[in-house]
Formats: sequence, C-alpha cells, structure tokens
Amino acid sequence: MIKTGDIIFVRGESVFSPIIRYFDKGSFSHCAIAISDTHILEAQYFRKVQIVPFYYGDNQIEIIDLGMNEEQKRKLISVGLQLTGTWYDYPQLAWYVLKKWFRLEGKNKLNNPNNMICSELVNHVLLATGYITPAEKVEDLTPNQLFNFLKNLCQVRATCREEFLHTL
Repeated sequence: MIKTGDIIFVRGESVFSPIIRYFDKGSFSHCAIAISDTHILEAQYFRKVQIVPFYYGDNQIEIIDLGMNEEQKRKLISVGLQLTGTWYDYPQLAWYVLKKWFRLEGKNKLNNPNNMICSELVNHVLLATGYITPAEKVEDLTPNQLFNFLKNLCQVRATCREEFLHTL
C-alpha cells in the first residue's frame, strides 16, 4: 500500500485532531513520510521523531506518491535515521493558535529550529533529499498547507501520482 517516499496525510481521530483541523482549516491533522513498504517517519506529539510501523487505516489517509528516484529514497532513509529522537515543537503549534485568534501575519516567531512538527519534518526531509530545491523551500506549513503545496508541485512537475484511498 505504501512505498518509500510516499507522503501520507492523515485524518486523525485523536483528541487533538479536530483542534488541529480547525486551526489548519482543512481535513488533515497529521502527515508522515514512508521510509519503506512497512514503516513511516513521523513527528507525533507526546513523542520524539521516530520510525514506526505503518498503522493508519485506508479511510484515514490520502497518499501522494512523489515518484522519488533511488538516490532520493536512500537519502530519505539516511536523513530519517538522523532525525529520529528530535523533540516535538509544541511552541510552533501555539503560534498557529495565536495566529488565528489574533490574526497575526508573518513568520512563526515560536518555531524552534531544533524541534519539529509533522509537516515541518516532511518538508525538511524533502529538502534534504533534493526532492524540493532551496528555491522551493517553504517554512511554517501545516499538514493541509503542505498537502496543497505538494499537489500543486505535482501538477507543475507532472511526476507525481496521487492515490486517493478514501474520500470523505
């Protein structure tokens, strides 16, 4: 079902998922990247970045197949191993709340460059593998913003294949 390099967008069912979707204005509350046919790399609250068995059901996810080449896949695994143990960036989530409540603009002032949320992790890995270039680098993306960015990038490049495993 998944393969190395696939980006998995999740319609989570945790207590925090509806809150994340509300502030993110979309249907996803989480994202991860596949590092094999059976395992994903993810930044999940209450845990550090880790590699875990793929555990999401088909009705919870949408997958974007980026069509990574073998070199990008090797780099993905290497970078993923280096990033395991990175702390979750709770203050960055607080910024999204403050931004919505107070209609703040600009760069996330609470982002800790040494910690990561899920979409930041995926973005970092895509940059490190060379899938996106420094000119295409985007910061402070939420899961839904990352989904839209990658969908648009796929349309421009015409190298990706979206696999919609379930639609609401």
